[in-house]
Amino acid sequence: PLRNALFLAARTIQDLPGKWQAQTSFSAEPLTGEKAQNSNLNSDQLATLQVSNSGDQPLWLRVDASGYPQSAPLPANNVLQIER
Repeated sequence: PLRNALFLAARTIQDLPGKWQAQTSFSAEPLTGEKAQNSNLNSDQLATLQVSNSGDQPLWLRVDASGYPQSAPLPANNVLQIER
């Protein structure tokens, strides 16, 4: 219940009007907007990402990352074995 309430509150806040401005480490120009913004970053940008609020409005940041390992995992000898 609490998680759902927090999620709904965040969804409401992201749709509130108000111009925001943020300075990021990967752009000389500040990012500006009035609604939520999504950006795709490469691994180098994500590793050095810095964001600062350069506007008057509150700024909320959410980072989601996903990826794949650069090499396959080592073989494991503790695999599941089922016998009848």
